[in-house]
Amino acid sequence: MKKEYLFIIVALVLLGLGVLYSSKKASNVSDQELVSSEGNRVVYTDSGFSPQTLTVKVGTTVTFRNESENQMWVGSDPHPLHTHHPDFDQLGDERTYSFTFTKTGNYHYHNHLDPSHVGTVMVAQ
Repeated sequence: MKKEYLFIIVALVLLGLGVLYSSKKASNVSDQELVSSEGNRVVYTDSGFSPQTLTVKVGTTVTFRNESENQMWVGSDPHPLHTHHPDFDQLGDERTYSFTFTKTGNYHYHNHLDPSHVGTVMVAQ
């Protein structure tokens, strides 16, 4: 009878340790994903882009998320030609737009539909 109780206690302890380990591991992954996604994200609101200036390394993908009631069209300067970085130009009216910055430099941009809303992505080595 004592062996059965000992077996049940050991099984419960191992089960508890397994649950604790898996929740800790899942928590760490979520924290890492949150840090990287927060650091590479620009939010568009009714007030404009936030942050207005973002510094990233070459090869970083930045996601622009529209959280406003208005449309967002990310376009490189100058308005309305978008000629400074023509490949950095959102096509279509999506709620999110992602772009991978492959060269160093300052990428000045605006919302083509409201050019008073501006921002800069500074790309460094």
